[in-house]
Amino acid sequence: MDIEGKSGVEVLQLARGKGWYPALVQQLQKDFGLARIDFKANEEMSVKSLKRLVKEKVFFLLMEDYPSLLNLLYVMDIEERKLQEIKAQGVVEVADEISDVLLRRMFKKIWLRKKYST
Repeated sequence: MDIEGKSGVEVLQLARGKGWYPALVQQLQKDFGLARIDFKANEEMSVKSLKRLVKEKVFFLLMEDYPSLLNLLYVMDIEERKLQEIKAQGVVEVADEISDVLLRRMFKKIWLRKKYST
């Protein structure tokens, strides 16, 4: 499934439409937890609220705890190439694009799990 270039909100809407939204939220919580980063999300959150929460967390990590952001990116298995493709200038825009990359990766994890499960 090709989701490259889609915004985080579009990816979350697609996940919700497929019924994968709860699994995506759970995967986000799991990966943030593995990176030892406090992240409180729930399946009842709107798509825009979840996107905003991820963006705010990434912004905080960029500004206050960059090593934890790097650890999160490692835990989520984000390709370095994806980060190098970010062309944004300001920190807010960079946080927005990183959050889109994270959400696309979460969607791919769920898609692969669904595709190859019995």
